Amino acid sequence: MSEVKTNHGIGSKKILFLRQDNNSSLIEVSQYILKKHESIETHSHISKSESYIFLQGKGELTVNEKTYYVQSADHIYVDKKNKHSLTNIGDDELSFIIHHIEC
Repeated sequence: MSEVKTNHGIGSKKILFLRQDNNSSLIEVSQYILKKHESIETHSHISKSESYIFLQGKGELTVNEKTYYVQSADHIYVDKKNKHSLTNIGDDELSFIIHHIEC
């Protein structure tokens, strides 16, 4: 697994699973890392939802206008079309896994 830049241009990710030629609704499973104070800007997805599982660090995940303070072992589901953003608010890296699910 090699580390690559995210589609958001911030942080890095390791792709753990990538849907190729199968009928799975699971598009991708990736481990992401945001360094101290890095943020993924507000965005949404038209045809996929995301399931976040936090492994390490502390973050602030905003979905629409509701803010969640997350840390290790927390899980948040973001449905398609919901605007969301994520910021590392801790002193260490924020590490998390995202399951990208086609809807």
